[in-house]
Amino acid sequence: WDPEYKCYTVEGTACGLGLAPVLSVVIEGVTLMSSTVTLAQIPVADTSSYTAVDYAQPGDSVLFTLLPSDACGVVIASLTVDLLVVCDSVTVVNAAVPDAGTGMYSHSHTFTAEGICTVTMSATVGITYTTLATGTLYIAPTSVLVGTEYVHVSADYTTVSGIPVAMEAYDITLSLADLSGSVIQHNLTPLMGWDGGLGAVSWNADNYSYTLSGSICDGYQAASSFAASVSGVAVFSQAVSYPTVVSEA
Repeated sequence: WDPEYKCYTVEGTACGLGLAPVLSVVIEGVTLMSSTVTLAQIPVADTSSYTAVDYAQPGDSVLFTLLPSDACGVVIASLTVDLLVVCDSVTVVNAAVPDAGTGMYSHSHTFTAEGICTVTMSATVGITYTTLATGTLYIAPTSVLVGTEYVHVSADYTTVSGIPVAMEAYDITLSLADLSGSVIQHNLTPLMGWDGGLGAVSWNADNYSYTLSGSICDGYQAASSFAASVSGVAVFSQAVSYPTVVSEA
């Protein structure tokens, strides 16, 4: 009972599409009105099922799947379902997703760049638009479990300085960053080196960086590239070229 509007409201969940329910208004045993109600399936987020990975590498194809259901948990076919994927404020996917014939709606997309993506799957019934699932997808070259959480390493934000340009001693500094551009404050034990000959580096806990020290004369004169990797995946690579020193005869 609503004293302001002086009306009654009844709420509940009606299950059973094969039924023809009758809504009746009864006061003190007297039926004032009754009407047959037509039931329609309306998808709701609580019972709908969404599946997709939450991490992928650039170049991977990701499959997004939605199984929309009504409040009774009954799957709904022949809906208008939309998929929206926004990565770092850029719309990457905005597509209508067809029904595979069983009430399952799937769409795959190949991601070419790293980023943090927000995924939204929604459905429209008549004029009613309903968000049924949301998720976050991380696209990064590699992901490392630190404690109970994953750290997603960005190649775009990772920096390397001090790569020698001549036959000289060097102190090369590596700074690993996550997809938001923040320096990763954990030792991920990366490797650095020339032409695939990667080796261990020193961890600097005071500024969360790594150092590789030595001399280019230690057998790297013919090197053509310098790289850094985390968990076996390259997060930095740069071409190098060192002049050949010719002594006088």
